[in-house]
Amino acid sequence: MSTKAGIFRRYPELTAARHKDVPANGIPEFCVYLALSMLLHAALLGDWTFEVDDQFYALVGHRLTEEARLYVDIWDRKGPVLYYLYALFAWIWDSPVCYQLAATLFCAVGATVVQGIAVKLADRRGAFLAGISYLLLSFQFGGANGQSVVFYEPMLAICVWSVVSRIDVVREGRVDLPLVGGFFAAGLALMCKQSAAFEAIFFGAAYCAIGWHAGAPLPRIVRSSMVLAIVGAAPLLTFAFGFWFAGYFDPFWHALVGSNLERQYMGAHERLSRLPAVLTVMALPTGVALLGWLRLRRNDQGRVTVRLVSGWLGAAAFAILLYPNIFEFYLMALVPALCVMASGLYEQGRVGLLALAGLATSILPFSSALDVPARIRARAASAELVNYVRKEKGQGGLFVAGQLSYLYVLTGSLPPSRLVFVSHLFDMTEASAIGRNQLAEVHRILAQRPGTVVRQVPLQGSPLNDRAVALLDSYLDGCAKRRRFTLYDQYGAQEQVVYSQCGRGRSGQAEP
Repeated sequence: MSTKAGIFRRYPELTAARHKDVPANGIPEFCVYLALSMLLHAALLGDWTFEVDDQFYALVGHRLTEEARLYVDIWDRKGPVLYYLYALFAWIWDSPVCYQLAATLFCAVGATVVQGIAVKLADRRGAFLAGISYLLLSFQFGGANGQSVVFYEPMLAICVWSVVSRIDVVREGRVDLPLVGGFFAAGLALMCKQSAAFEAIFFGAAYCAIGWHAGAPLPRIVRSSMVLAIVGAAPLLTFAFGFWFAGYFDPFWHALVGSNLERQYMGAHERLSRLPAVLTVMALPTGVALLGWLRLRRNDQGRVTVRLVSGWLGAAAFAILLYPNIFEFYLMALVPALCVMASGLYEQGRVGLLALAGLATSILPFSSALDVPARIRARAASAELVNYVRKEKGQGGLFVAGQLSYLYVLTGSLPPSRLVFVSHLFDMTEASAIGRNQLAEVHRILAQRPGTVVRQVPLQGSPLNDRAVALLDSYLDGCAKRRRFTLYDQYGAQEQVVYSQCGRGRSGQAEP
């Protein structure tokens, strides 16, 4: 008997993971999901202006490849894993196409993991369609380009998959390599977005509850849960020690924790005003999931998995409700669990196909990401802007006062401040959280006499720092040339004005 065969005979659970879960459940489906994901994302390849956040993430990643210090030389409150992922993308290929292809791949991985969870509850057809629905819904809730949620939601789903695929091991209160890998993935998700902590904590509690309910010895459950807790916390502890060792723990802690406690958030009135839109976009996927859940809950063999997925959905919803702000892409946290639940309906022949078709027709015809003529127009408009700024910026430096932060990369310009994202400089809700005085920082930037300024009209912020905006506009009055461009993001036309030959007088003449 070979040593390899002896290992798998001694640890039969590894044989199950090796021969059942991985090869049998995923590879053909992954190929289909990847092809469909490519089809959905194809129109956006190279269109860097479609979304605001991924531009900034890509800029930070680019700066990290130039040895900039995260949270010191360039600042934001997202976790370091997200930015080092974008640094990896920039190192591989310094083009928006690279992170867009990576997002395409992560969407396919997420769909495959959802299918791997759903196949524990529904038949293969229902599980496969659940993965398709994940692609559709992720496309609607931030997955069209490079939002952070595209990258960390599959990591959380992997943790759930590790539990449901190793349910016998969990019931015995034991730990094996797939579980360790799953909880490490949850820890990586936490270091992409801090709100993932609610789901990660739930996964740990669910592990303990399943083992306790199955009669596993309490000391074994405690030991195993401590191992998983340490594994899940490993990414956080590693980065915390790394920043402490480098002498930058305070900026690290302020970015991930302090700034989130100090910033202002939406008022109750604004949150309530967004509620109808949230309920509208979630009505159909929630209804499909509810119908699927009503069928799955009658499955005695999958009852533990149904409860786990239901709790996962509850933890994700709790995190959304607890957070004082709400944006549409936040709802992506609900998508994986909803799709798994919906598999109970998707396995019902024509009814399931009709449900999926209804979901597709509620999303695809209204997606600006699939408007090919608009995306062609957007790429042409952005190329014209980039060429103009390259020609005009000269030796005076560039300041982007708006959402086009990736313009620094495309024009080979160094950002004039560690605060690059437009809301950090001009949105009053960020004034108490960025670690610097907004007005003083804008004054410091303008004191460098940037020769070219790209100003969005109007600037985005609610409310805006009027004194900082007035200071900017006073400086722009001294620019000799200006030219207006219309760019096209996911919401439509956005106006950008390029001011050049600044600081040389106050002619203010507009260029036709």
